[in-house]
Amino acid sequence: VQERWDDKTQSLVSVPGYEHSVYEMVNRVVYTIVAEGIRGGYFDEANGAVFCDELRSMFLNQYGLLNTPAWVNIGATAKPQASACFIVGVGDSLASLRKWQDSETVIFNSGSGSGADLSAIRPENWPIAGGGMASGPVSFARGTDSWAGTIKSGGRARRAAKMLTLHVTHPDIRSFITAKRDQQRKAHALIDAGFPGNWQSDTWQHLPFQNSNLSVRVTDEFMQAVIDDTTYQLVWDGAVVEEPRAREIWDLICECAWETGDPGLQYDTTINKWHTVPKAGRIVSSNPCSEFLHHNNTACNLASLNLLKFRTAEGFDYKLFRHCVRLLIVAQEVICNFAGYPTPEIAENSRRYRPLGLGYCNLGALLMRSGMGYDSDEARDYAAYITSVMGGEAYRTSAELAQLLGPFEGFAENRDAMLNVVGAHAANSTTQFPAYSVWRDAYDMGLAHGFRNSQVTLLAPTGTIGIVMDADTTGVEPEYDLVTYKTLAGGGVARRVSGSVREALRVTGREDSAIARAVQAL
Repeated sequence: VQERWDDKTQSLVSVPGYEHSVYEMVNRVVYTIVAEGIRGGYFDEANGAVFCDELRSMFLNQYGLLNTPAWVNIGATAKPQASACFIVGVGDSLASLRKWQDSETVIFNSGSGSGADLSAIRPENWPIAGGGMASGPVSFARGTDSWAGTIKSGGRARRAAKMLTLHVTHPDIRSFITAKRDQQRKAHALIDAGFPGNWQSDTWQHLPFQNSNLSVRVTDEFMQAVIDDTTYQLVWDGAVVEEPRAREIWDLICECAWETGDPGLQYDTTINKWHTVPKAGRIVSSNPCSEFLHHNNTACNLASLNLLKFRTAEGFDYKLFRHCVRLLIVAQEVICNFAGYPTPEIAENSRRYRPLGLGYCNLGALLMRSGMGYDSDEARDYAAYITSVMGGEAYRTSAELAQLLGPFEGFAENRDAMLNVVGAHAANSTTQFPAYSVWRDAYDMGLAHGFRNSQVTLLAPTGTIGIVMDADTTGVEPEYDLVTYKTLAGGGVARRVSGSVREALRVTGREDSAIARAVQAL
């Protein structure tokens, strides 16, 4: 840590050294956010002191946490990279490709992840202006993946992560779909020949696409062609290159996903239907884990709430939950004012659109301890209701901030689109309190004052911060096993026993003796 907050001087001072506790880390981050909040006019010093106490208490008592880069960088550098998620624009020129790599170098080194859509890159063997033939998007994907693997060893927090997407109409879609599968088949052949199979071994680390998630951008038209078993068009530069059967491409996606886990799918039509700022440009890609969806050259600072903390004997404490949503949205919004960004374009878009990403973890543990089957209508309704309350309160708080400080700069030109999205949420929410009322309040306040942020919620995996919050389950995932093992990037294996077993067995009517035997067996 190079700098820490000093209470006496009310400023950051140079204090090289180490922090020895989570308490010290939390103080560094909270004091910085509060000081910037007072400076930005979010609250006066008296209310800032209250906000400081509440935010610190929420963090220390594991009700919620900001994303990892915030803890690594806020209060430690003058312009801290506080966002975990980035989407970088990539064009069909060497200058754009070089800029893409430069941007990701900074992003990865600060413990964040990046996504990029490769659909603008001309197909393999397509003529280029200077003579010769293009190498294609998959070739550049291979090169940048290798670079990410190199940067991770010099990063301060964790290994690099990438998302690479390609539109289903791109002529190179087949080679993109099979890219990871083909490489992993090579790895399995080497393992069968006696080479080591650990994921940290050279067998895997020297193969392309081990740092990248691959996803195909599909449209409603393509999916309808799959249903109807008709052809669709692969297009480049306005010309139809090929008209394959949609089911051929679909089957290839399914086979490769079954074999290697990639590619994933991103539903381009639906994503852009719910886009709050379409005038800024279409959404063409996402961050590595696919929770952050926005236009190119944007960033998002994340936070997650620990759902188990709001479970009570009577059910779920929605009042406290909404209060914590409000605290985190204010904190994340303040971060937008002083955070640093890897490129001028990302900095400008972050200032102009101010996207935030509040989510939660421990949903699986909450359902398990409540005696609900994860794959049940009861669990889905419960999760939907909690998520709706979170989204509505987050947008309501953003509208409250807009009333105080004004809406984000890009709101006026996107006003109708954003109100339509928030209005659709309000219309689709339940008519029972509190989900319906909070969405109605959010819409009415947004109609009157606008919103301070172009988006406010998402559901991230909460891997690293989930460990700090002692979460049994990350993000929206279920408990996959009662005892799990996590292979650590720095070496070694962490064994974790589920903390939900005892309570889940009790809720489902098991006797104390049976519960004791089950817990002992773990």
